[in-house]
Amino acid sequence: MVINMIDIMLKNQSSVLNCNWKSRIERSQFVQKFIISNNIESVLNLGSGGKRELQLPKEIKLVDVDFQGDVDIELNLDAVERLPFGDNAFDLLCAMDVLEHLEAFHLIVEEILRCSKKTVIIYLPNSAAEIPGIVLNKSKFKKKSHQGYFSKYYGLPLNKELDRHRYWLYIQDIIRYFEVIRHMHNLKVEYVLPKFSLKLRLLRLLIGSRLFYTFFLNHICIIISHNLER
Repeated sequence: MVINMIDIMLKNQSSVLNCNWKSRIERSQFVQKFIISNNIESVLNLGSGGKRELQLPKEIKLVDVDFQGDVDIELNLDAVERLPFGDNAFDLLCAMDVLEHLEAFHLIVEEILRCSKKTVIIYLPNSAAEIPGIVLNKSKFKKKSHQGYFSKYYGLPLNKELDRHRYWLYIQDIIRYFEVIRHMHNLKVEYVLPKFSLKLRLLRLLIGSRLFYTFFLNHICIIISHNLER
């Protein structure tokens, strides 16, 4: 029997949150609001981007980690076997547009779970969402000579690029992976989706949920909550 990952995602979709942000700043504001409203006292921002985009009140401990830029700890996540933090070291750990850049995806997810006490926020792209734009020849990257013709992270660049995605992620793969993680570690997992425009809602009715979420859901936000009795 084939399990429908889209149905699982929709069944466990957050009823109160949505990820309608259009920029990294708006994404950070979403995380900031979540942190403040959930009485979080310590945060590890893994793969922060080195730009201090997450701004929190001074009473909340914040540690920014990346391999370059303005950070508290400079760390190459693909070159470690263990994060340099103790078990349950932070109330909340976030990894926003980070894991897809890593060969060590699976290791770092396990380390994220080990170092977080209450909550994890993970944000991942759906790689297949590039396909409709490619079919329609609308890619914004094709004119940038140093990147792939159609894709910034998956195309063949003219020169070697360090900042590339290591995995082609379908939304079904993402859901399956985190459902397995949920069962393995006795976690609560919620999927945060955007509020779609009327045009996209009509498209969803026309082509069905499987095709729609496979090709028109650009990103997904996953919120993982620990069983605090562990």
